[in-house]
Amino acid sequence: AACQASASAAASAPSRYLLYDVKMGEGFNLQREVFPRMGWVVAKLNEDVLKRCGGAYGVGECAEWALVLPPWCRVVHWWSDTAHVPWRFFF
Repeated sequence: AACQASASAAASAPSRYLLYDVKMGEGFNLQREVFPRMGWVVAKLNEDVLKRCGGAYGVGECAEWALVLPPWCRVVHWWSDTAHVPWRFFF
């Protein structure tokens, strides 16, 4: 089932979130590439928000976008265990 917020909740939200993930077991380089590629997308979304909203973030359609990244999953090449690893471990 789709997750839907009420119109009033969406209109008053101070942030919008882009959730991005990769397939379980993808290699280190592909998992690492998520950040710069999707970071660029979020930066472009935020540039558009600022243009449409007079140069300031607000709520609803003027809310700032934020990228939400998944924890690192098992990296097959390293024969790592199945525990998820936070991004701060690598960067």
